[in-house]
Amino acid sequence: MGFFHPVDRAALYDLDRIDAHIRRRLRAIVFQQKKRRRHIVNWLRSRRVPAVQARGDVYGEHRSLWALSITPSAHKAMSTYWFDRQGLEHLARLWRRWAARPPEVIAPTQLELTLG
Repeated sequence: MGFFHPVDRAALYDLDRIDAHIRRRLRAIVFQQKKRRRHIVNWLRSRRVPAVQARGDVYGEHRSLWALSITPSAHKAMSTYWFDRQGLEHLARLWRRWAARPPEVIAPTQLELTLG
């Protein structure tokens, strides 16, 4: 139908996967902004993650920030609801909203040129 326009509803699955990847990347960026592991633990604690779980996920194994972004404590601290409150839009919701509106039919009239 158009450039970058999903053709069928099966493409919504792909949009959900892209959304999940974007959220994971944003989690890693938030952790990167904390600079140190102890600051990550303190921030997770401020987001109501239990201390044992936060310390276990952050200090338990030698994990990169990317690997840390998929831990249960990261999901609890930065859930989908948290991203919604931060203003992150879901691609699938945007597509549904866009697909639900009636198509705009643009039928221009023939322009007349005045020769003079």
